[in-house]
Amino acid sequence: MIDEANARNPLFQGTDYKEFVDSKLDIDDIQDEAIKYQTAYNVLKSTGLTKEKLLSTGQEYLNLIGRDLNAFQSAHAQQHQKEVRPKEELIQKKAQELQTLTQRLTTLKAEINQLSQEITLTKDKMNTTKNSFLLAGENKQREIQTELQKITRHF
Repeated sequence: MIDEANARNPLFQGTDYKEFVDSKLDIDDIQDEAIKYQTAYNVLKSTGLTKEKLLSTGQEYLNLIGRDLNAFQSAHAQQHQKEVRPKEELIQKKAQELQTLTQRLTTLKAEINQLSQEITLTKDKMNTTKNSFLLAGENKQREIQTELQKITRHF
């Protein structure tokens, strides 16, 4: 980013903050920070670097990076809005559908249980009625057979 700006932007033509930083790296073996800064500055002073230009171009690089960061954040937000947000909304929609289906499933289970209970009660009533009818019929048959036997015996 800085190299590209240094090559293209006329503000950064000549010796500036970038060359100062590069010069400092070249003398990295100097341990004392103050001497390292003074040495790098003194080497570049002969190429027209001034403290004001050093500070102003450093500030301009800061501004450039700030603009790039803002542009990146904006692009990132747009990409998030375009690619992530619709999927998040789809997840919410699917979650709502799942909740609706879960509620429907619960309702259907309750209806099935209710119908099963009704079937059991109906079967029990029908079996009771059947058993009562069969018992009554068998009793009536025995009663008639007994009567027929008595008739046969007495006549």
